[in-house]
Amino acid sequence: MTSQPRDKTKKKKMGDQIKYPLGKAETITATAAATVAVSINNQKTKLKFSAALAADMTLNLTVGGNVEEGAELTIVALSDGTARDITLGTGMSGPVFAGVISKTRVTKYEYWGGAFSPVSAALTLD
Repeated sequence: MTSQPRDKTKKKKMGDQIKYPLGKAETITATAAATVAVSINNQKTKLKFSAALAADMTLNLTVGGNVEEGAELTIVALSDGTARDITLGTGMSGPVFAGVISKTRVTKYEYWGGAFSPVSAALTLD
């Protein structure tokens, strides 16, 4: 029996849609305010802020209908000369994302059907 060479022009189909890491991921740059509302529509999203946080804030998420359980959200935030906290609002659960004076912090969340919940402690990057 001889084997046929594989046709490299044919692509494997992975369900209805190719998912991350082969599919779409999104970076959202938000402007800090007392309350920030963000829409999450992809399986992998990075949320960062356009400048250092100058006040504490509340983060509310609207989760799109196409977002599935296990979707990932990474939040990156820099505090100014005062430690600035992010209170998790609509679409999120868990403790306050606590800032550190003049430091960038990052943490990761996963979606479990009702809300994004933390799956790592916040780490200080600088």
